[in-house]
Amino acid sequence: MQKRLRLRTAWRAGAGLAVAALVMAACGSSTGTGTATTAGGATTSTTRPAHILPGGTAYFALAPQVTPDWIFPFASLQYFSVANLTQFQYLMYRPLYWFGSPTSTSPDVDYSLSLADAPVWSNGDKTLTITTKGWKFADGQAIDAQSVIFWLNMLQAESGNWAGTAPGANQWPGNIKSYSAPQGATGHTVVINLDGTYSTTWFQYNELSQIDPLTEAWDVTSMTAAPGSGGCGAVSKTAGLPSKAVLADCVKVWTFDTDNNGAAKHPQMAGDLATYASNPLWARGADGPWKL
Repeated sequence: MQKRLRLRTAWRAGAGLAVAALVMAACGSSTGTGTATTAGGATTSTTRPAHILPGGTAYFALAPQVTPDWIFPFASLQYFSVANLTQFQYLMYRPLYWFGSPTSTSPDVDYSLSLADAPVWSNGDKTLTITTKGWKFADGQAIDAQSVIFWLNMLQAESGNWAGTAPGANQWPGNIKSYSAPQGATGHTVVINLDGTYSTTWFQYNELSQIDPLTEAWDVTSMTAAPGSGGCGAVSKTAGLPSKAVLADCVKVWTFDTDNNGAAKHPQMAGDLATYASNPLWARGADGPWKL
């Protein structure tokens, strides 16, 4: 079953109408007309791109008892919901491959909106090469090989806390035999070797669709730590899987970044709705068109 079809919609996060506010971080060209509300409340006519709103603040309402309660783009089944992912996180944090075009109802992959080019298959479809485009996170770091491998390392260490995990051989992530970044951490190429031959379309739509590149700013174990100091984003130029030491580092990074699903309470972590907009950790990892 495709990941996007497994999203759940159950919510237990308070009553009333929730309102979210996001600020446009980037926009494109071409024109259209619309309205904008100023800080003083006045409504003015604007010129905008045909499919992209102008920079400014957008507010949208959610249904009663529907409130985002998980901001980190690596979620367990408990938080793997439409409201958390497609209605909230995707506005700020882009997946590696984007499915669905703004002008189409088809769920096909849209490479123009994706963070990476189409994967290149080789070795009898047992090996795939992913090349990122060099887009950047809000803190200026490029979305590179390390960004993808950071997520893959986290998956190896915390597969039980990823809703897309399917236990057993020939399943995700057990079907990953090894991976590497031949050009190094700052390169843009990631090579993944699989344990067998799979339908390339199936693998992209069901497995690669799950990857959300992560910024080094999240590879930390404290708010004051240097980006990448957590060690979970360790990159190898030769094929392999993360060492026990790297896996242990990933567990520590997960515990800090996400509050370990509430096991260790922290006032600035993934489940603390009140600090989403004020926590600089979440702003640094944004690579989409909006920020809180």
